[in-house]
Formats: sequence, C-alpha cells, structure tokens
Amino acid sequence: MKYEVLKARLARTLAGPPLEAETVVGACEILAREILDGKYDQVLEASLGAEMDRPQGANPVMAQARRAARLLSRPCLEERLRWELPPSPEGVRRYPLGVLLHVGAGNMEGLPAYSAVEGLLAGNINLLKLPENDNGISSFLLRRLAAIEPRLRPYLYVFRISSADRAAMKRLAGLADGIAVWGGDGAVRGVRELAGPSVKLIEWGHKISFAYATLKGVRGQNGGRQLRLLARHMLDTGQVLCSSCQGIYLDTKDETELEEFAKSFLEILEAEALLRPAADPGARARNTLRVQCSSLEAAAYGGKRVFAGTLASVTLERDPRPEVSLMYGNCWVKALPKPEMLPVLRDNSGYLQTVALICGEEEREMLAHLFWRAGAVRVCSAGDMSALPEHGFQPHDGEFPLRRYSKYVT
Repeated sequence: MKYEVLKARLARTLAGPPLEAETVVGACEILAREILDGKYDQVLEASLGAEMDRPQGANPVMAQARRAARLLSRPCLEERLRWELPPSPEGVRRYPLGVLLHVGAGNMEGLPAYSAVEGLLAGNINLLKLPENDNGISSFLLRRLAAIEPRLRPYLYVFRISSADRAAMKRLAGLADGIAVWGGDGAVRGVRELAGPSVKLIEWGHKISFAYATLKGVRGQNGGRQLRLLARHMLDTGQVLCSSCQGIYLDTKDETELEEFAKSFLEILEAEALLRPAADPGARARNTLRVQCSSLEAAAYGGKRVFAGTLASVTLERDPRPEVSLMYGNCWVKALPKPEMLPVLRDNSGYLQTVALICGEEEREMLAHLFWRAGAVRVCSAGDMSALPEHGFQPHDGEFPLRRYSKYVT
C-alpha cells in the first residue's frame, strides 16, 4: 500500500465513529472458542513445527493455544477493561491515543498479535511491524479476527519490513501518535531515534527473571517439590520468556554449599528433561554447542564452573549480577546473601521482572519486600513464574498497557 493512500485511510478512520470495546471483545471471544475447538491446530502445528529451538518435550501448540484462548476470552478481556480503564472522574474523558505503531518481538509466538489486540481494546488504529523471525501466526490471528468482525479491518495493518530499513520505519513512525516497542535495549534505542518529539513511546523491554532460594526453603519439607516445579518451568518455557527463570540465587556465602546446590539442582533438571521426548537434532546440537563454548570460556578465563549433564547444565557463577542464561534447560546458580541483595540488584532495577521464592513462610514477606525495592514487579512461587492468575491477565512489567495506550481529555 502506498504511503499517501495509507495516510488518507487512517485520517478517514480517525474522523469516523470510535471503535467500541464490545466490538473487539465479541470478535476475540469467537476467535478464542475456535482456537479451543481445535479449528486452527494444523495451522499452528505448521508454524510452530518449523521452530528449531523448542523446549524439550513441551507441547507448544496446545499450551500456547490454551493460553491465547484464555487471554482472548470474554471474561479475561472484560476484567481487563474493568481494571485498566475504570470510569473517569467527572469532567474527564478517556480517548485512544489514535494511531499506535507496534514494533513486535519474536520471543513468543503470537505476542505481536496480542499487542495489537490490546491497542484495539483501547480504541486505537494499530500498525503492526512484525519481528524479523515471525512465523506467520500473528498475521494469521489478526486476519481471522478481521474476518470475524469486518469493522476491525480499518483498525489493523500488518507490515513485514526489516528494522534495518530506516526509511520505511521512519515513515511508519511518522504516522503514529504512540509507539509500543517490544525488545531489547538495541530495539528501544532504534525506535527512540525514529520517533518524533510529540510521539508517545511505550517501552516493553527485555526483562530478567530468576529464583531466590534460602537454605531453610531448600531443606524444608516442600523444598524438593519446589525445585522440581522450577525445573519443569525452565523446560516448559525454554527460558525464552521475560518471566522465564534464568537462574537461581542462593542465600549463602559458603562456596561448598553453593557447589552442592548446583550439583543437586542439575540432577533435578536432568531428571525432568529425561521425562520428556527428545528435542529435535538441530536444537540438541545448538544446545550442546552453547554448553561446550561456556565450558571453554570457564577454563580459559575462570569466574565460573559448568556442571553439564546429558540434556541440561548448571553454571556456577561468581559474578552476582543477574544475566540471561544459556536457556533451553541451562541455568546459572549464584550466591547472593540477603544483606547484598539491594546493592547488587538495584544496578539492574529496570531489567528485573519475576522472582520465584523458595523459602520458609516466615521469610516470604520480608524477601518479597526486598525484591520489590530492588525493582522486581512480580514475586511468586516456583511453579507460577509464567502462569496466568485466575482473572487471566497481569500487568506488563508493572504497568497497565491499556492506560498507556490512552489519553485523557477535558
């Protein structure tokens, strides 16, 4: 579509009647039912089956289908509207930003489409720039949504362009009243350079999540079960989500305790991995290469020790700063005594997301307070790091997106 034609279409839509939230909710509810009924299983299998780096033994099609259906269901969306867009004070009206450009991330299939749905719920026209490695699921879901409810068509535009095409990106950014960018620091910096001074920038950057274990928690009656749940979570998510556990901090200064813990968790991780169907050969080869490279770095430069199993590994790190792991069943273990938590973590406060606690019940509230002070936005138990709450949604990185996709006028 030519730029001037698109610009004229956007202007016509903005001049027309506002998009009602019920129109969006009704279409999403139909799509959710169709997903749960298995109508799109073949499409999802074809797209996800091409993914090489899949978590071992996970069923990504059904797991993501159930998650998507729940997120798109009427109860979930209506609850979101109640929480995020409550009635405004007298004399104040909520309006959509107008045109919202979404720069999608590729770490979770379908996430770009869901970002556009959030824009629709707030009443915006949505321009979706797909990630480079998009597998077609987001485009498919949005096409189906527009087919279910044709009134959504003027509010949805999907673009498959490279982030390196700065001219095209700048033209898209020039059409937007707001830009929602998903990705790491490089992606955020790139969009900041494109956005004009009057454009609202909404950043959903890459985050780091981890577990924190105390000796009381690990050695307690429920400690073994919590560690098994954590291992399952790592394998189920492949550690690719912002809420995925990258590693475990242990409340100790004792190097012997730390090493013993690393070895014992490797046994748990390995046992859970062996219960699952083997990953495809390409993923296993890349996984082995990652671990071998890390082992060579440890031998050459020191600072860490790699304990490798057949299907998983645990790296004992001396540097206490939080970091991304090797992923796909490969995590780190670091010492972090409670008195050192805030000094270490505050330097990375903008990157912290979810913390799973494995501790005594009497320790939980105090530890949660410390992690919230350090910058984390969610504290939970070991098995719930990427789980949805009962109402089906949770804030993005501690904020409500529908409010950020809106403006308030008087």
